[in-house]
Amino acid sequence: MEHDEVRDLEDLLEQCLGRMFRGKGAESLPWQPDGQTVHLMAKAAGAVYEGACHIAKNRPRRRKARPVT
Repeated sequence: MEHDEVRDLEDLLEQCLGRMFRGKGAESLPWQPDGQTVHLMAKAAGAVYEGACHIAKNRPRRRKARPVT
């Protein structure tokens, strides 16, 4: 992934995580993370996704099975 794509993904994840923690279901959580923690969570999620993309891109393609005759 390009650096700009990663940054855009991290920004989107940060917005979504922030909304989720401010939302209704998050009231039952024992601790509400601050902005810095949400930012780090978004960066970590972006890194995991970037790694998964790298693995998928470089995975050897499977050959089609030959029919049994």
